[in-house]
Amino acid sequence: MRYTIDVALLNRHGKVLRVKTLRPGRMTLPSLRVRIVVEAPAGAFVEWGIHPGDLLSIGH
Repeated sequence: MRYTIDVALLNRHGKVLRVKTLRPGRMTLPSLRVRIVVEAPAGAFVEWGIHPGDLLSIGH
């Protein structure tokens, strides 16, 4: 990736486990609990008020 992004790491139920901002060329550490990764432009999760413990519903 060439720009900074926000990443939300969710379990299989959609519960936010961690929210991170990743600079270009960076990755998160692997975790057996993470089943879903949501990416957004940097700063979006702060603007949307997404924090660890929140429950997200992903539309189909």
